[in-house]
Amino acid sequence: MAMTNHANPQGPRQHDAFLPCGRSVDETWENISQPPDPHQLTCPFCRDARAALQRLQQATQDLLAHDTTDPDFHVSPRIKRSVLEVARNEARRSRMLPLIQPSIGQPKPTLTISELELSSQIRDAADQLPGIHARRCVVTIDPTGDTSQHTEKPASITINLRTAVSAQTNIPQAMTQLRRTIIDRISRRAGLTVTTIEVHVEDIYDA
Repeated sequence: MAMTNHANPQGPRQHDAFLPCGRSVDETWENISQPPDPHQLTCPFCRDARAALQRLQQATQDLLAHDTTDPDFHVSPRIKRSVLEVARNEARRSRMLPLIQPSIGQPKPTLTISELELSSQIRDAADQLPGIHARRCVVTIDPTGDTSQHTEKPASITINLRTAVSAQTNIPQAMTQLRRTIIDRISRRAGLTVTTIEVHVEDIYDA
């Protein structure tokens, strides 16, 4: 008696396991969420296989549900921050800032530098100072910079830097020195004009 495989009109796959009735276990699993077909309603082998596979499916779902509530499987805030920082870096890597101040009505500047590189230079400059640890840094073009149409001027930028400082640090003095250091670094290495530096102290740590 010939048997037709209704579940897969293209025929059985090479590595499929088969029930005594000729049905494929893999295809039974793939359709486990669907109602049984007429053959499966009357075939004891298919009924037993579906019952076992449904128990497996339920056990898998229970395990996944347990993982979402088990604190041992929760991602720590530190790891989340690290992942987000990597994502931000990848976004900034492709974000290019002009080295020449954009002018209204003029072609878009072709000489650029990545925001990621600028942020790296700024954080490095901050970390060179005792008692200061740089964190997130965002650099943007200052639209109020010199936009003279007849001369090319270095682009003006604003910097938003978040830091942590030592408990032994005189914060006002340290921030003044930090601003001077950043302006000098960016002016010498990128030729940019820093118009605004916003520094936020997010944390104070023990020295």
